[in-house]
Amino acid sequence: MVDGDYFNVISRGIDLAGSIAHYQSGKNLSDINFIAGLNKVDLSTPNAPKIIASKQKDEKIDYGIDGKYLGSMYANTVTLISTEEGVGVRHSGVIRGIEDVIVKVKDKAEFQAIGVNTNGSVKIDAKDIKTSLINADTIDLKASGKVTNEGLYKGKQIQINANNFENAKQTNLSQETKDIFKINQENSSIFADSLTLNTLDKTSNFGFINALNDIKVGTNSFDNQGEISANKDISLMLNDDAFINNGKILSQNDIQIQANKDLTLNHGNLYAQNLLHIKSLNDLNINSKLENTSSIELDAKNIYVKNLVASGKELNLHADENLVNDAYLFSNGDLRAQATTLTNNSTFNSLNNLYLNAHTIHNNALIFADKDINIEANILNNNANLTGMLETSTEYSQGFGQVGYGDTAFKRWNMEVGVTGIVKYNNLLDSKQASIQAGKDININTQSQDNARQINNSGKILAQGNIVSFGNIDNKSLSKEISVGEILEQIRVNGFFAKEYLGSWNTNSTYYFVDHESLLDALKYFSTTQAKNHQRESAWNALKDAAAKNSALNQYFSLLFGSDYASKRFVPDQKEWNLDAKIVFKAKSEAVIASKGKLDLNAKEYNQDLVSSLDKNFALLDSDLKKATNSQDLILNSIPDLINSGLFTLENKTNDNITYEYTTNTSIIDESKYFGFLSILNQFKNKNFNEFIVIGDPFLKISLLTQCMQTHYNPILN
Repeated sequence: MVDGDYFNVISRGIDLAGSIAHYQSGKNLSDINFIAGLNKVDLSTPNAPKIIASKQKDEKIDYGIDGKYLGSMYANTVTLISTEEGVGVRHSGVIRGIEDVIVKVKDKAEFQAIGVNTNGSVKIDAKDIKTSLINADTIDLKASGKVTNEGLYKGKQIQINANNFENAKQTNLSQETKDIFKINQENSSIFADSLTLNTLDKTSNFGFINALNDIKVGTNSFDNQGEISANKDISLMLNDDAFINNGKILSQNDIQIQANKDLTLNHGNLYAQNLLHIKSLNDLNINSKLENTSSIELDAKNIYVKNLVASGKELNLHADENLVNDAYLFSNGDLRAQATTLTNNSTFNSLNNLYLNAHTIHNNALIFADKDINIEANILNNNANLTGMLETSTEYSQGFGQVGYGDTAFKRWNMEVGVTGIVKYNNLLDSKQASIQAGKDININTQSQDNARQINNSGKILAQGNIVSFGNIDNKSLSKEISVGEILEQIRVNGFFAKEYLGSWNTNSTYYFVDHESLLDALKYFSTTQAKNHQRESAWNALKDAAAKNSALNQYFSLLFGSDYASKRFVPDQKEWNLDAKIVFKAKSEAVIASKGKLDLNAKEYNQDLVSSLDKNFALLDSDLKKATNSQDLILNSIPDLINSGLFTLENKTNDNITYEYTTNTSIIDESKYFGFLSILNQFKNKNFNEFIVIGDPFLKISLLTQCMQTHYNPILN
């Protein structure tokens, strides 16, 4: 017990045992001062001694002030100073100050409990700081090494500056501390009005951190295994690419996370009542689900989405260079994405409006909005992948040819040939098409109104409302091409067998290509003068006979030589051959741009591909009726994680109305007679014309539909 206003202890080393307090109950010491080290001290002001000079000594002690067995310490202000290098302060009891507790140490500072009254402060400056409890309105901790909380920080303003910080998983609270401060907790916790935490290396949280106002964290690497929450904003600044969040980060307002290098989200939960904003100055990798009941904003040099990103309000993505979506981007409100190059390999889905802005957009999957889709892009590629196969079978054909001349008079030559492996194709090709679908309008480049931009479509662009676009359109269905040269290279001959006759007498015989050479090689040989004319002509006549008996071989010869090849006396000169002639096998699912409302395409060039035929005299009809169905079933079935997340409730918004599109290939249809249309028109029987509009080229819609459909079916034409 002490009688007086202050209590000073000045020594190189101080060992304490027992409590320090005023001997009169209810009265506090004004000041308690412990000064350890080799110091020269000015005592002109007894209750506030000042260190004039300090020096070091080679003989080392661990603690300049050691209160390992000390009980409580009570005073208005408690000051603990240790000036010797490598010498710390340890106190295992409770330090209570009415106003302030000040600790300055050259090495580690270890305290069981420090508490001050309202408006008081605790300031600790040391190499390493380890405490079990600090309770003060203002807490200011500075450490060149590590700060460790093994219990509780409770205050209004908490400021921590260190090389490393750890909010430990296990507490180290003494029974005295629990009794005095009436606490009993298993995990370390921080309760503050506002918390500012800066570390040069690492920040680790294994417990609980809560602030009534803001939490600001600046660190090199971050490891959260517990829970961090704030009633206002949470700001996290990362100087390195080490971000581990296996716990929860919750804000009643905004969460701002910025990384100066790469940022990868692998685990954990991030929830902000207002805005979840994640920014990286380099790459942002979303490898774990990112769900927020409010808005989400992602900002980086490159953004790579590998898992669900779901926003209850707006979803905004901005990439300076590349935005690649391999997962599911969902927004209950507007969805906006901006990048230099935007690649979608999965799903963009907005229950409101969707905005895409990029120099180049590659859509390989689904872009869907309940309302409008607005796209600004120099190049828009709505792609498709070829699926299925060309099923092949082979046939055999035998041909006979004859000429009435030979090397001598009255001779004739008969030629027999077998053609094997004649390839026939069964087209089973289809395409997995990318799709851009809007519940209302689709607007492409309507802001720039630059019709020199490029729109490449192999998939489907479908709108329940209007489609307005600016830019050259290349609308091409996927197909597989095989040149006639490749086909003839596969077909083989079983030999050309020639016999010379004089009357009925077989006077000579010869043969060619008996080793299963290719038909193409045989044609090349007989097109030259290497063989005699009667052999060339008889061989050609035999081949023409084989082609007349086999429709596929006839078509291949028509492509190579022209449809009039049968009138030729000899195999045509190779200069006249068209070896590059191709057979085009079109995928079952064709490229479609369809609108239930207005279709306004503004372009300098518009290219619509045609189906090649095996013979120009009978082309394949490529006009067809195509369903354009606006269905969300496929979307929902592809992402069960979104439905099961519990954050959102989605309704099945399937629209059973069907939009039919009719496109006329004017190269194969006689526009004056509309050949072949009436057979297709039968498919419109029993349809409710109030539910859809037939759209097509002007002459078809005005002339054909007006004449035929009004006469027979009385639809409403718009």
